[in-house]
Amino acid sequence: MNKRGWLRIVEASIAVVLVAGFLLFIANKEKTGDNSEEIYKIQRAILETIEKNDSLREDIIVKNSLTNVNRFIRENLQASLEFEAVICDIGENCGMSGYVEESVYVDEIILSTTLENYNPKKLILFVWEK
Repeated sequence: MNKRGWLRIVEASIAVVLVAGFLLFIANKEKTGDNSEEIYKIQRAILETIEKNDSLREDIIVKNSLTNVNRFIRENLQASLEFEAVICDIGENCGMSGYVEESVYVDEIILSTTLENYNPKKLILFVWEK
């Protein structure tokens, strides 16, 4: 048996595994890059849909309730993201209920009226990665 032949086969196999591992490492690093632009687009689309949906607008302006709004947001948000929605008066400064150590992306809309009721509210959506 020729030991040199087997040694070269083992060396070539190890080289292939190392190169493949390096390429997978680089490819994975590129995927986990900055997602902020994508998160802001998703966030803006959700808020614009809420803005145009009469029943969700009524829940916010008249009932001051987030139950249906939170359900809608959860259905339309990626599973890898967490969120908190807050309803505030227009001139009020409000924030999240707790501290999150992740990067938090914030966007808001102002919902001004329904046909029967003028009671402007601000809906703030905080989103962060799990």
